[in-house]
Amino acid sequence: MIAAIHGILEQGGYDPDALAFINAAVLTEITHKDAINDLVISLKGAGIWTKFAAIYPVIGGTAEQHKFNLKNVKNNTQIEGNAAFRLTYHAPTPDQLPTHDANGITFNGINNYANTYVQMLTHLTRSSTHFSYYNRVAMTEASIDGRATMGAGENANAELALAINRANNIIYAVGNVAAVRSYTSPQTGLFMGNRTALNNTAIWLNGAKVAETTTTDTGAGSSLNITLGKGSNFAYSAIPCSFASIGGGLTDAEATAFYNIVQKYQTKLGRQV
Repeated sequence: MIAAIHGILEQGGYDPDALAFINAAVLTEITHKDAINDLVISLKGAGIWTKFAAIYPVIGGTAEQHKFNLKNVKNNTQIEGNAAFRLTYHAPTPDQLPTHDANGITFNGINNYANTYVQMLTHLTRSSTHFSYYNRVAMTEASIDGRATMGAGENANAELALAINRANNIIYAVGNVAAVRSYTSPQTGLFMGNRTALNNTAIWLNGAKVAETTTTDTGAGSSLNITLGKGSNFAYSAIPCSFASIGGGLTDAEATAFYNIVQKYQTKLGRQV
């Protein structure tokens, strides 16, 4: 073994958490292995690794490989779905399931989605939470009120959603408070909704804070599973996914560092925007 700054490196100099993911997702390309290893080491080096409940690197090109959660793969041979926050894909019929390639997951915006099994009331807190979603395709969706790119909203008092284009806005809603940024199409890259206190909810786009509200949330937490491609009770979204994460709120410095880490990861894979 080789001692590392942020832990112990194992086979081939890989961080043990990275190696667990590489083995579970059966990644064989050196570029993919190195990208995952650098992603893990960078998140740990920035001191934010423990703030995530789920990280979906969306790497490898297949549904099987895209389902894995970077934060929990040690028991993946025994755990399916909810306990490890692995994605499961849903549609009325198998031919309508989300599609997969080297760039990520593509949803149809009509009737398919991915379930993360993460729940706010069980795994997050209303006062400290974030969603991130990497979209690399310049596209405009119909402005449907209630559309969410990811989330788990129950009602207007218990919202939990990141909407890249809902009624011509980017929205991050938690409880009964939402940060809103006017949507100018096309916009691509890393979208992040971030809350660090009940009275601080913000939207970040490519490492810059583009909207913020200090209105205090007096609503409730959602008990539904967080989904990608829709927001539980919200309308479906066709925004493709090349990376997603769910976790606690990040400071401004951490949010900037996180974007730089994710962008470096996407660049290693040749799919940055």
